[in-house]
Amino acid sequence: MSNLKKFFIRFLGILSLLAVAFCIFAVYANYSTGKRAGLINKMSKKGVLFKTYEGQLNTGGFSETAGDITSSIWMFSVKPGNEDVRDQIDEAINRGERVKLYYE
Repeated sequence: MSNLKKFFIRFLGILSLLAVAFCIFAVYANYSTGKRAGLINKMSKKGVLFKTYEGQLNTGGFSETAGDITSSIWMFSVKPGNEDVRDQIDEAINRGERVKLYYE
């Protein structure tokens, strides 16, 4: 095998490894953390093969243009295995309480 073919095969192998590493980083890297507060509008179990718990948080607030009170809906998901968090959210929905959610 010629040196050019060996170089090309190695180059493609390294390029493939870098692409896989980038994809893994893009999926699992922590982009943002913080907290939001408001009233839970909805919590539902979604999915056909992979079931997830999705919710909507109404953060409320003022409209910048008209100065009116308006709703701001923030969509969130509860990670699988966090049944205690899901149960606490369900309790807050039943009581009509305002909640503070920490997110990643």
